[in-house]
Amino acid sequence: MSVIEELRELVFDGKVVLHGSPDLLEEIDIKDNGYDGIAISATIIPEVALYYALFRRLPGRMPNGGSWSFVEKESGYFIRLSITQERLNFVLSGSQFKGCVYVFEKKDFVPTGFEECRIDRRVDILRTIFVTDKDLPFELEYGKLEYFIPLPYLFPNQLTIKPLAK
Repeated sequence: MSVIEELRELVFDGKVVLHGSPDLLEEIDIKDNGYDGIAISATIIPEVALYYALFRRLPGRMPNGGSWSFVEKESGYFIRLSITQERLNFVLSGSQFKGCVYVFEKKDFVPTGFEECRIDRRVDILRTIFVTDKDLPFELEYGKLEYFIPLPYLFPNQLTIKPLAK
């Protein structure tokens, strides 16, 4: 099973949320997220967690890795990833460690959007999954700084997650 399939399977039961970071952490403390207070943010969308683990920023530095957004098309939902050249070069550099996706129990997180939730206190990490560019559901290309990733388990006009057909 691929990492993306494993992450999708984890969130489909509705009991866990994911947090991506380029830093290897034993615990995740609450921090000022820059726009609405102090919290730990998490998501139910594995591709978003992978973005934060691999592209949001270089380890130990301020965010500078690009941006992401949801795009709705007739054929379904997509994530649009915009990546900086510096971050793309780092991810493709051959370094062994790229990022981590942390798994938390969802029960205490408060929803702040259909895919995001937050908690204002420290919580235990259930599991740490190490990720690299090989775990993405698409292949990175040198010089290509924008990608559209289909989200086949999100259906138009239904902002809910549905399991993929096996």
